[in-house]
Amino acid sequence: MKERVQYLTRIRVVASFAIVILHTFTIFGMAEQGTMSDSEEFATRVVPYLMMWAVPCFVMVSGALLLDEKREITVSRILRKYVLRMVLVLLLFTTVFYLLDLWMNADEWSSESVITILGKFFTDGSWAHLWYLYLLIGLYLMLPVYRLVAKHATREVLIYLGILYVIFLSLTPMLERLTDASIGFYLCTSSVFPGFFVLGHLIHTGRFSVKKGVAWGLAALGAISIVGLTMIDFGEHQDDMDSLLGNYAFLPVIILSIGCFLLLRGSGKNTASPRAEKLWSFLDRNSFGIYLTHLFFLRWLIKVVKWNPFETGSFWMLIPVAIGVFAASLLVTFLLRLIPGLKKLI
Repeated sequence: MKERVQYLTRIRVVASFAIVILHTFTIFGMAEQGTMSDSEEFATRVVPYLMMWAVPCFVMVSGALLLDEKREITVSRILRKYVLRMVLVLLLFTTVFYLLDLWMNADEWSSESVITILGKFFTDGSWAHLWYLYLLIGLYLMLPVYRLVAKHATREVLIYLGILYVIFLSLTPMLERLTDASIGFYLCTSSVFPGFFVLGHLIHTGRFSVKKGVAWGLAALGAISIVGLTMIDFGEHQDDMDSLLGNYAFLPVIILSIGCFLLLRGSGKNTASPRAEKLWSFLDRNSFGIYLTHLFFLRWLIKVVKWNPFETGSFWMLIPVAIGVFAASLLVTFLLRLIPGLKKLI
């Protein structure tokens, strides 16, 4: 691994575990809806919201790497290496998850199954977590444009762009949901993630930096806001609040994501011992596969084993479940990467 990206490895690994925690609490919360105590139900809501920083951090890591001016990235390379890889992974795992659904639902393969798989592939109709792969494809396709912006835009222009994203993709939707008003002004883009993409580049290059205390303050402000708003939503069951808390463009989520990225980045210097660096590198190489495969174990526990962890140890039991799922996904990914051809995909 190149010395300058050691901290990016750390962020990817920690974020991948945060994703496992997010989905563990979410999926068991959905499966046991109506049977949990108030504390268990609150935990299955607030913990996923608090883990939502993970996906923006993944995107910021991608921005830090792919917007690096030292990297030679042509349109041909983008299409052949990045986009094609994601398309193949999507098609492969859409098929695999369809077959797993057949097994877990005790259904049979039919003559229409191929058409169904293709339909799921084109419409994002497979398992929910694959949405991130469609996001990556969109970012990759726009990468030449983002690289031009990152290379030629001044710090002032990039900060200006970030402010526009916060106003039009975070504050405006929030006001519309809370007030039922339709604000006529809009920005000619539809996603907050390019903002995270560019922000990762700014932080990585040192064009955006804050003191450690400020980073802690951002993370704390985002987390406290999310917990407080979840308590309000839990008590009053406000649909608008729930849709905001589950939105990556929600301002507290943005603040929490930036704070977490900065804290995990640390000084940006390499301080890990050689042995620790090898472990981080091993986990990082398998992090994408962990993301792809972990949901299988959660679904298996619910649909096949039909296990209710709340009967064993309340919501605290979900922590060792998440650790076990992470470990199982790591093992499966390690084995899959031994298969010729799969190593380059996952």
